[in-house]
Parts: sequence; C-alpha cells; structure tokens
Amino acid sequence: MHTRQHNVRYMTVTAMLSAVAFALMFFEFSIPFLVPSFIQMDLSELPALIGAFAMGPWYGCIIIVVKCLLKMPFTG
Repeated sequence: MHTRQHNVRYMTVTAMLSAVAFALMFFEFSIPFLVPSFIQMDLSELPALIGAFAMGPWYGCIIIVVKCLLKMPFTG
C-alpha cells in the first residue's frame, strides 16, 4: 500500500471513529446495584480504544482530542 493511501485511510478511519465517539458521548447511564449512583458509564471511549489498538496510540489520542473539541460547543 502506498504511503498516500495509507495516510488517507488512517485519516478517514480517525474521523469516523471520532464521529462515533461524539455520538456515544450523549449516552451515559448508571449501573444499578453494582456501583454507586454518581458513577456514570460512558461508552464514548470505546472508539478511541479501538482506534488505538488498530492504528496506534497516537491515533487514539487524536480521536479523543477531536471528540473533546466537538463536545466543547455543546457543553461549554
């Protein structure tokens, strides 16, 4: 695979995983009977973990940064 195709593929996968992480950020719930009620389960970290394992830790960090940058206008 050529370097240019490799970069475009990683950039596209990073953008898609960031969008999925952003969408999952709005779904938080607590687990009754197992942990205290103030602890919320946040599934938005799963796409970052998947990206980090599939493409490398830097891409996992980029996914988290993009997710947080997308979150800032909505939450302040």
